[in-house]
Amino acid sequence: MLSALRLIAGFVFVFSACSYIVFHAKQQTTKLSHNNQQATQVYASRIFLTIGENSNWQFHFDDIDKTLSKMRTDTQGHLVLDSSILRTLQLAYSKLPKDLDKKNLDRLSFLINKSYPTNQGIQLANLLLVFYKYQHAKDQWQRNARASSNTSRIDDYLALISLREQYFGKKTAQKIFSHQYRLMKNLSSIPASKEAP
Repeated sequence: MLSALRLIAGFVFVFSACSYIVFHAKQQTTKLSHNNQQATQVYASRIFLTIGENSNWQFHFDDIDKTLSKMRTDTQGHLVLDSSILRTLQLAYSKLPKDLDKKNLDRLSFLINKSYPTNQGIQLANLLLVFYKYQHAKDQWQRNARASSNTSRIDDYLALISLREQYFGKKTAQKIFSHQYRLMKNLSSIPASKEAP
């Protein structure tokens, strides 16, 4: 009788776990993958990836995942690179510790790759890791610029544009930071003021 109860309890547990996974896989829809047939498979694998989280990791992926799921894609499933993605990257960066080591950066990349369809996962992981490294370089550059006030604001701005292009490439940087590139273009089109006689 006791073994029959254990068997029933085991069956109920397995059925409940499977129901939970299927229910939540159907519930999960993100802007990135709502049209993708792989969405339920991706979300089901995401549940198993986060089960292994422990105190040795420096961040929790759920907060970052919720932020990244707001990124838009085009009809071919590629990320839309515009100023809205910059806000999402900034928010995701703000949820990460500023001193992630290689092991944690690799984990972040792995979780993003496994959580989203193939092309989106690769593109998203690369973009966030580049943004993370860019922010560190930008913070260092700003500390150095404050310490040395020998340059003009225009020179500082041009140096910042150069830093962005170094990390993202010119084409991607122009898309992500488009509003700032338009501002620079407008500023450069203003004629220099004439000196008084």
